[in-house]
Amino acid sequence: MYYLNQIKNQLKKMKKLITKLAVAAGMVVAVGTTGSAQNNLGADCGCPSVSSRPTKNFSSYVDVDGNLLANLYLSCDTTYILNDKVWVGAGKSITIAPGTVIKGTPTGIGVQQNSLVIMRGGKIYASGTNTCPIVFTSTNDPVNGTYPIGNRAEWGGIQILGSAQLARLGGVAITGGGTTANGEWLMEGLNADARSIFGGGSTPNNNDNSGILRYISIRHAGGATAANVELNGLSLGAVGSGTTIENIEVLSNDDDAIEWWGGTVNCKYINFMFLNDDGYDIDMDYDGKLQFLFGVKAPAAVAPGGESGFEWDGDEGSSTWFGGYSSAVSTIKSHPVVYNATILGNGSNTGAGGSGTTAGNPFGISFKADAEGEIYNSIFTGFRGGMNLQGGSDSSYVNWVNNLVKVQCNHWVACTFPASNTNVPFTGADSTKFFSENNVNTNTVAGFDYLFNINGTTNVVSDNIDVVPTSNLTTTCSAPNDGFFTPAPFRGAFEAGKKPWLNKWAYTSVINVIPGLTPCPTDLNSDGQTNTSDFLIFVAQFNLSCN
Repeated sequence: MYYLNQIKNQLKKMKKLITKLAVAAGMVVAVGTTGSAQNNLGADCGCPSVSSRPTKNFSSYVDVDGNLLANLYLSCDTTYILNDKVWVGAGKSITIAPGTVIKGTPTGIGVQQNSLVIMRGGKIYASGTNTCPIVFTSTNDPVNGTYPIGNRAEWGGIQILGSAQLARLGGVAITGGGTTANGEWLMEGLNADARSIFGGGSTPNNNDNSGILRYISIRHAGGATAANVELNGLSLGAVGSGTTIENIEVLSNDDDAIEWWGGTVNCKYINFMFLNDDGYDIDMDYDGKLQFLFGVKAPAAVAPGGESGFEWDGDEGSSTWFGGYSSAVSTIKSHPVVYNATILGNGSNTGAGGSGTTAGNPFGISFKADAEGEIYNSIFTGFRGGMNLQGGSDSSYVNWVNNLVKVQCNHWVACTFPASNTNVPFTGADSTKFFSENNVNTNTVAGFDYLFNINGTTNVVSDNIDVVPTSNLTTTCSAPNDGFFTPAPFRGAFEAGKKPWLNKWAYTSVINVIPGLTPCPTDLNSDGQTNTSDFLIFVAQFNLSCN
């Protein structure tokens, strides 16, 4: 009590000074809180301010062909410049400390993009924390919250190549000679380099371990190596279930946020924002588990590409070759299982549809060629079309009718067409099946507001998103308690009455797109230090909405 009284007395003495500073302090907070969380990135881990860190080029760690020379450890006292395409080969590893910043140097369209490639047998250990995330971004980004979210395609992102299952016919030409084998493929955007092969061939290892990605932010990537050949923020090629991937976000990418090309890796707590293509893309017989996924499209003026929340392919027409696998894996088919997603479109996808549906327009989920899989307890809104199936004899529509595609216990908010078929209009029986599986189509959900607006140049948010309903949307679909899934008896990525798991580590905390996530800043004047100057500002700002 003595110390509390002393503090109160000191505050009374400072009252006049604070009154004089209040207006100026408010201005500083209005500008400073946007950048302070990032200027102080890694402070909880003992990292220096981002602006004070010296830089070092990756070219000092690789040979003339970009191959990593030796196991590499990156600490947060330096900003590392990805000025090359870096290949982490078999038997090599790269370890990245919490709070570290890695920046990719932009290149032009039609040339190799600077990116980080973890080859088959290579490892990445990038384990950030809730208060010390690891940030991959462009060299143009000062990492203070001011870099426009409308800037995309400035470097090549991260590609992880594994040896798990992959349903693709071989025979693809490799630069320099040779072709891929059955069950192998060349990662898109890496110029058919032999080092970009992924997949385990006829003897896949579905427990393959490529390392750890945890609390990672990937920003302003998706650079194109040629026209219409963009790179994803995170490309996962036949990555095995021994790999840990959780608490990942992809911001302002020019292609998909994450694409799973085959493999069995399980992923949890994933977030995308402001992309120019699909959010989550599934290809080539991916067979993993996904839970707690969030995504928000950019306003059409910021990223005109739009596209779907999920683009969900089977094996792109190559399933007939599965007989070429050994008998141990001959029955493997694409069948990812998803629980608890909340995906928001931008509300502007209202173009004319075909077959009485939304053909040609983005969907919450677009099931394509021979897709299988399951999705439960999720919320989709801001899309004119909800679930869209591809028709035909070898199609996702047939798989849905036969319960090889399961879409159950989901909420579709303000969707004109909650369910549709690209080729044939939904029948009355189709609609009955869809709604009998505990899917709900409604115009509103209490406390939930998907309408938003952000300026792609200034990052000013003029309309926030409210992604947590006032009360949990109940469900009859329970996630299995299998060691990966968390039994969560509600629909959507976030539980009512609790702070979203995006809190602190994700970019949403920087620009306050979702209210209530902005952390209480310490370095309020963004000078790289927390001291008396910051305290004076803080005292004047009681009741600031932060945590």
